[in-house]
Amino acid sequence: RRLRPVHGSPPALRRALADGPLVFDLRAAEPAGRWRTFAVLTVRSPLREPPRSTPGFDVHRNSLPELAPGTAFAAVRPAAYRGSREGRG
Repeated sequence: RRLRPVHGSPPALRRALADGPLVFDLRAAEPAGRWRTFAVLTVRSPLREPPRSTPGFDVHRNSLPELAPGTAFAAVRPAAYRGSREGRG
């Protein structure tokens, strides 16, 4: 597979997707461990969402016990996600 950097902005991702599927290796590591791929995500088409609407994802509500967020910002991140959910309605 051909690797090429793609900026993470929605317009840049849509332009890159027009050239073909985007493939992401999803990786995780233990605090002092090596990064390992645990899944591959292939995106073939963009979501049909209005330009000002974005789907939300809360890693604290939707993580597996074996694959939880790290502890570096454990005290602040749940509050930030909570605030983000409230702000989106």
